[in-house]
Amino acid sequence: MKKFLLPAFILFAVYNVSAQSIKKKPLDHTVYDSWQSIDNEHISNNGKWIIYVVKPQEGDAELVITDAKNSSKFRVKRADTARITADSKYAVMLIKPFFKDIRQAKIKKKKPAEFPKDTLGIITLGENNLEKIPAIRSFKIAEKAPVVAYLSPADTLKKPAAADTSKKAIANTIAPPTREGAELSVKQLLTGKTRSFQYVTEYQLTKNGKLLAFAVTAPKKSKLVKSGLYVYDIDKDTLKMISTGRGNYRNLVFDDAGRQLAFTAEKKPLRRLTH
Repeated sequence: MKKFLLPAFILFAVYNVSAQSIKKKPLDHTVYDSWQSIDNEHISNNGKWIIYVVKPQEGDAELVITDAKNSSKFRVKRADTARITADSKYAVMLIKPFFKDIRQAKIKKKKPAEFPKDTLGIITLGENNLEKIPAIRSFKIAEKAPVVAYLSPADTLKKPAAADTSKKAIANTIAPPTREGAELSVKQLLTGKTRSFQYVTEYQLTKNGKLLAFAVTAPKKSKLVKSGLYVYDIDKDTLKMISTGRGNYRNLVFDDAGRQLAFTAEKKPLRRLTH
């Protein structure tokens, strides 16, 4: 009996000592901060590319671009809010500032204009070349075309060197800092052609990427730019004013065919002359 009981007793003793030597890590905030989640998943229309964002509970996210076979991965630090164009050739995303920088700005109670700005990232899928456009407030891509429009914060823009009343200057001169609006740019990714407009507050692309509607609220004394609602024909490079005057233009919506535009506008009534 002793021959069989002795090995079993030794085995139990070794297991008991080993179990006691293992320290259990408490579940506190330090453990939660290390947990990660997957978000913002997209698959290209041709099924070749997959993108997703790995997000920690606290800290900087990371965008991952991989092919369908998962044979290669391209990573972009701090990238989020990613989209793939309809032709499956480009990925467009916002690259956020460092988490620590945003946290410090909040601690120091800085004004929104003093916070670190997002960067627009554009990647040609398969080539993994990353183009960066700094200081971006928002972006939109056409649902069925490789066209992207993006809005830059007004506080990052510089004042023009001299006044120019030509049509080219009105469309492409960078606006000075103003509370009225910011600089809107539209870029055709296949050709790289870019056009910019001043003092923009709202904007919308058609699904086919052929038209861009945007509202302008220019400074009252501006001689270069007129307030109103515009439609820009991207292919023809022509600009048309739809509604004139300063106002609060909102809810810009094109129909699916890109032939009709609906919007709401609140304009200040004209002052009546008194005698």
